[in-house]
Amino acid sequence: MKKTYTIFFLLNILTLSIAIGQVVNTVHGGSGPYSTIQAAIDNSATLNGDYITVDASTYSANEAITVTKGVRIYGINGTPIITPLSGVGIYIAESAGNVDLQNLKVANAPAQGIFAYNVIGLYMSNVTVDHNGTGANYSGISLVNVTGTVNLTNVTATNNARHGLEIGNGSTNVQVNGGTFTGNGVAGDPSSGGGIIIYAESGATTSGISIFGSVNASSNTTAGIYLYCESGSTLSNTTIGATGTVTLQDNGSTSGTSSAGAGVLIYGGATATTMSATFSRTTVVGGGLVALGTDNSGANSPTNTTVKNSTFMGYNNSTSPAITLASGTMPGASYYSNQPINATSNNTFSGATTLAQIEQLIYHKTDDPALGLVSFRAFGLTVNAKVFLQGPYSGSAMTIALATAGYIPLGQPYTAAPFSYSGTEAVGSTAVFTTNSITDWVLIELRLTATGAAVDRRAALLKNDGTLLDIDGFPSIVFSTATAGNYFIVVKHRNHLAIMSAAAVALPNASAYDFTTAQAQAYGINPMKLLATGIYGLIGGDANADGYINGTDFNVYNPRFVAVASGYNERSDFDLSGHVDGTDFNIFNPNFVAVLSTKVP
Repeated sequence: MKKTYTIFFLLNILTLSIAIGQVVNTVHGGSGPYSTIQAAIDNSATLNGDYITVDASTYSANEAITVTKGVRIYGINGTPIITPLSGVGIYIAESAGNVDLQNLKVANAPAQGIFAYNVIGLYMSNVTVDHNGTGANYSGISLVNVTGTVNLTNVTATNNARHGLEIGNGSTNVQVNGGTFTGNGVAGDPSSGGGIIIYAESGATTSGISIFGSVNASSNTTAGIYLYCESGSTLSNTTIGATGTVTLQDNGSTSGTSSAGAGVLIYGGATATTMSATFSRTTVVGGGLVALGTDNSGANSPTNTTVKNSTFMGYNNSTSPAITLASGTMPGASYYSNQPINATSNNTFSGATTLAQIEQLIYHKTDDPALGLVSFRAFGLTVNAKVFLQGPYSGSAMTIALATAGYIPLGQPYTAAPFSYSGTEAVGSTAVFTTNSITDWVLIELRLTATGAAVDRRAALLKNDGTLLDIDGFPSIVFSTATAGNYFIVVKHRNHLAIMSAAAVALPNASAYDFTTAQAQAYGINPMKLLATGIYGLIGGDANADGYINGTDFNVYNPRFVAVASGYNERSDFDLSGHVDGTDFNIFNPNFVAVLSTKVP
């Protein structure tokens, strides 16, 4: 059973630095009393895991505390206030582990309010750090190389000279569950003033930091949440807002640098950052989410940044973007990112109702060719599906010969009859096709009934593993007209027979509708070709795309075979190799003999 030290500590009411009241009643294994927390920690009878309780009604300390043991320091009957005259308020030394601080406040420390270095295991709950770093540029809480189980719950860090909370240089798996981080920072310094900073420098690795619950990181001088990774260091797998609500309002000064004003500022080589938050900003400079490289060539820029389920509010023009990859033409331009941000999964851009309006709130490559791209999901219904094509199928996936040869067109190829689709889907370069292992374009239609007309259509990219990708590379297709409901999904290809889902599918669908697993997944009798054991795909050989494989298709094929034709527009290139040869006949002939046709009404 753990020992409990009940400390009714010194009540210091300071007038001209004179203590005029003292009530102490401490019992510790028959010894004592202790008039300070430090004395209780230092006593030889105090062991790891022991409790030290501090009665708030009788204590306000003018001492800097050094924690050298794994003790639990709890404020009771209110919140004790630690007000050191010099140094750090509470220093958790390397020798301490599994320190637990609850219901405490550290205020007006000349250095950090709380500083933990090289500690394994740390817990804080209902801890407040306020107005620390007086006379110097220190933060409220600074955690350096803290590992093991590290949980901070409902921490409040306000009005500190630098950041509210620092987590960095070797720290791993730190969980910040709820809290308030407001009013921190020195104006005009882009490396200062964050509500929370997560960093890696001097070759260190910081990873697995998670911020969730009800978190308010607002009204800080620069960023609400600031991530910094120096070249040669590693900052990875930061998660912001996986659960709860993260609010980032009015960060930045009206006269700050271009990086000021960001709800989240990611600077340097941070990788795999995922966030869900509410970004709100009114008159300050900067953007809701800013990603910057560490030099003016964009080198060492953040990678694999994803923002989802977020709300961007209060942005009225392109000079105050909701998302930006650069300082760009904003004040103080000097750095930019050359890596993309993936803005996906139902983000909301307040005041923007069209794609054109959203584009005005995003500053990226279309605004400055040196920048990366922000890939964002359009408004509309998302559809996930998986299909294979017979012709290019080989082994367990389809070939990407057309992409490798550079034959696939940048824009969707279904404008001509019989498809007559006028959509403007296009990608920026042929590199998109090789990078994403694209086999070809397909055309997707949605029907309310099996025999009804299409209510919405969309050209999509077909990845070699059968996944349908939208033009931004995400594995879901966005339809702008259809709304949530039950639809038959039709998949068409320029020289394979079309298929349709066997029944109406509830859309949007988080899990892909997989045509490849059984004939029964598609409408009609034997609508697909058996490609391998338990794997099915669209039937190849329909050169003129009329829904039948017959002599007219052979008449398209034969002269092009004789001419040894090649290129994308060769409709009888059934295996999508880029060439018309005997392999294409081997695909066509069995299907011609079997008199196959599409089963889509």
